[in-house]
Amino acid sequence: MESIIRSFVIFFPIYDSVIRLSLGIDDRFDQLLGILNRFLTDYYESEETPDAAPETAEPEIIDTNAAAVAVDAVKVRVGLRWQVFDRDNFRCVVCGRTAHDGIILHVDHITPRSLGGPDELDNFQTLCHLCNLGKSNKSDRNLRKKED
Repeated sequence: MESIIRSFVIFFPIYDSVIRLSLGIDDRFDQLLGILNRFLTDYYESEETPDAAPETAEPEIIDTNAAAVAVDAVKVRVGLRWQVFDRDNFRCVVCGRTAHDGIILHVDHITPRSLGGPDELDNFQTLCHLCNLGKSNKSDRNLRKKED
């Protein structure tokens, strides 16, 4: 159970940044990274470290350059995001929901970056967070075009 909690605590700054970026809110990745680094350092330096932790364990300090990498990995230029949302009428091209339905709109890569998809207008479509999480990087289907 401790490893699950530890994994979530380490992953949280990235998760928080992705959600905040999708909402158009400034990320706080550097701030959360600093808190995480202090926590890990204090945890491994304290005398209250559980017996289960190996004596040679070193604090897992995360490189602050990861902030720039994480932001670049998920960020689509603001002007381009606007063009995608505007072209798709600010609605998910799969289910038709909008932000007024209480969902978060994502700019999705039709051909995922992991499969070599470019950061270009023709390779983007608007998906709600639920449809985008379901699609993941498993498909390169253009959902804006109706198939015959």
